[in-house]
Amino acid sequence: MEKELKELTEQLNAKMADFEKAQKTIEALLAGKVDQTKLDTLTEAANKVGADCLKLNEEFEKMQQKYKLVESRTASFEDLAFKTMTPDITKTLIGKGKDQTFHIDYNPYDLLKVGNMTAATNLTYGTTGAITSVVEPFRQPGVSKTPDRMVSILDMVNIGQLAPNQPRLTWVERSARTANATARSEDGIMIQSDLTYIAHSTDVQNISTYIKTTNESLEYWDQLMSEIRMELVPMLQRKLDDYLLTGTGTPPELDGITNHAHAYTYTGLDDYVDTPSIADAVFAALTQVKVNLYRPTGILMHPTDVAKMWLTKDTNKNSAKNIVVDLSGNILIGGIPVKENTGITAGYVLLGDFTKPSVWFRKGIDIRIWDQNSDDPVYNRKTITADMACAWKLPTVNYDAFVYDEISDIVSAISK
Repeated sequence: MEKELKELTEQLNAKMADFEKAQKTIEALLAGKVDQTKLDTLTEAANKVGADCLKLNEEFEKMQQKYKLVESRTASFEDLAFKTMTPDITKTLIGKGKDQTFHIDYNPYDLLKVGNMTAATNLTYGTTGAITSVVEPFRQPGVSKTPDRMVSILDMVNIGQLAPNQPRLTWVERSARTANATARSEDGIMIQSDLTYIAHSTDVQNISTYIKTTNESLEYWDQLMSEIRMELVPMLQRKLDDYLLTGTGTPPELDGITNHAHAYTYTGLDDYVDTPSIADAVFAALTQVKVNLYRPTGILMHPTDVAKMWLTKDTNKNSAKNIVVDLSGNILIGGIPVKENTGITAGYVLLGDFTKPSVWFRKGIDIRIWDQNSDDPVYNRKTITADMACAWKLPTVNYDAFVYDEISDIVSAISK
């Protein structure tokens, strides 16, 4: 049995050597611009050697299954992994509401180069660089990467759906009211009240990006398409979250909450607290929102400020009295949950009624694969695009539902 395995391995290594030699010959001829007839003849011969490799590999696998052996083999044979490669591979990318299907053909010369470890496949992402990989006998699932910032605003605001052909979002606000309801005698005259309504609109804006990847890289790693999808979708979500928080409002950027949230101006707690803590300052800001007749639903703080809030002790070494932790481990101040977000500047707090603003999507995140962008065909690449279209509504009459200010300013205002 060992003798048979050895013979098969030697035959396969010999065929691989012939295959590599044929490849180098073809490459040399291509560089010298040989005539097409001679090139076709050499290519046909090389393909025959490649077919012999596949046949030998099938014989090896049958023998291995028969004896149920896991023997050590040469690195070149082990890394061929023909079992995972077929001449026809169809992969489907499942997007949100769309299925995009594309066809990949592999070049047996490239497969052999990988198997012999004389060259490697470049997995290229954008233009920032490349990593090199070869087909391994075992690859642990998943990709190691640095963590990304979690989205916060999207989890707190209302979400709506626009019609597919709707270019803008419109709504009506009651901008003014003169309320003159009052008691009157039986024959007394009624007093008029006045209401003013204004129509507002905002255009739908697009958030998009794209990456490029070689067909070879898509072919050699089945997980790559799934990984690309898991990178592009959160990438757009994080950028949208950034705009909802701090967007400039200059098209095509959306208009962030921090542009319109009010600073802390409530005077009812001025000079009221002895040595106020960060939690005291946040509680005072919540009070301003409540005085404006809104119900706060969320607090955004930088993780550093949350840590300082926890670590600050009173003279008895106790934590701030306004902080509570619920059974799920959520931090609450005045009963309102705190979300840690590195998107907000350290030293600042944003809080308020996050049910008032809303983001409206004209379409979900759309991922598409293209063969004909720029010079993709000659480089054997594909362009993968990701795009979303949405509008952001923050009514002007609800600006005072939010407070955004530097924590130290609030501390100074309420401190005795």
